[in-house]
Amino acid sequence: MNKTRIAVIGVGSRGLEHIDCLLSSFGQEATISGILCSSPFSSREKALDLGLPYFDSFNDISKENTDAVIIATSSNKHTLFGRMMLNKGLPVLIEKPFTTNLAEAKDLTRLAKEKNTFIMVGHSEHFDPAYQEMCKTAVLPFRDLKAYRMVNNRERCKDVSVVLDLMIHDLGMLATIAPKKSPKIRTRVMRRNHWQDEIFASFLFNTGCEADIVACRAARKERQVMQLKDRKCDCWEVDFVSSTLIKNNAVVFQGNKNSALQNELRNFLNAVKGTEKPQTDADYALKALKTAFAIEDFSRKEEIRMNKNRKKLISSL
Repeated sequence: MNKTRIAVIGVGSRGLEHIDCLLSSFGQEATISGILCSSPFSSREKALDLGLPYFDSFNDISKENTDAVIIATSSNKHTLFGRMMLNKGLPVLIEKPFTTNLAEAKDLTRLAKEKNTFIMVGHSEHFDPAYQEMCKTAVLPFRDLKAYRMVNNRERCKDVSVVLDLMIHDLGMLATIAPKKSPKIRTRVMRRNHWQDEIFASFLFNTGCEADIVACRAARKERQVMQLKDRKCDCWEVDFVSSTLIKNNAVVFQGNKNSALQNELRNFLNAVKGTEKPQTDADYALKALKTAFAIEDFSRKEEIRMNKNRKKLISSL
């Protein structure tokens, strides 16, 4: 059986996780056709360290030597490399966020259709075993939902806000398990940190359902949890750190956290082979991006309003 040949563009921490998972979990069916870093020198040095082949340039990646591409670069380069690979007719797995603006995301989605290939976006939490189990057993859409995406690492993903860095996971899942009508969105700028590091977003659906999501990358304690009440009023909680599913205060499923990336790559490899569709495709990512950019816009306006009020207060003293 011929192995699926995967090129990896961007070999930072996330790119290395993809490589490790491909080699350890899918070594019998997939191989690394080559890696590409920011320069030929760095590509060669990293390839020597990993014992893998490398490409001097994106021009070297083609259908002759590669079946699909994983793009794990910084967010602002997703569109550049995505467009290059799609123009070659290669399917791509692009790390989240899909792109850093909506026009580029729509352009890539259109290009993938023109080239008769596909885009999958790395919303890995969607593939968490506990979350997947909840989607199978809970009676959805939900009545009420609360999500907390809290980490203590201001240095991660400096090129995007916490909305595109962390909250984007929950926004993607929200679009699949919520009522289909577009909700009203409210945001609140937190007092402790700038909104780009901590944000609260509230969603009110015309069915009466509500969802509250908090994302923070300057938290004192890590917490990555989704809680919801389903149509039968059963209460569910997914702990994404431990991949644990709780129903009505009792543990009903215990998964393996490492399985999320495995499940994501399993889906990607099967999509490349044509045996299933990508679960987190471009349309999935576009819905999450639209909501994310709306939240960022509301947050900027709220920040301006708060600053004006602060200046008025100071001038009145």
